[in-house]
Amino acid sequence: VQEFEEGDFFGEISVLTGKPRTATLTAVEECECLVLNRAALDEITELYPRVTEVLKKFQAQRAMSTVNTMMANRG
Repeated sequence: VQEFEEGDFFGEISVLTGKPRTATLTAVEECECLVLNRAALDEITELYPRVTEVLKKFQAQRAMSTVNTMMANRG
């Protein structure tokens, strides 16, 4: 459904809501990932409150992109 590039992130829905993740990712080549759990995110947002707003914005954009891709592939 979507390809990620260096600097992209995923899993924001789960870390924001505490609900199980909604997708599974598979790497097509070796990569490094930084794991950011809720405790670490809480520490970051304490110093930089706008981070939560940015993550929520990306969450909404990604959800819309996913819906659009799924609808386009229904054909």
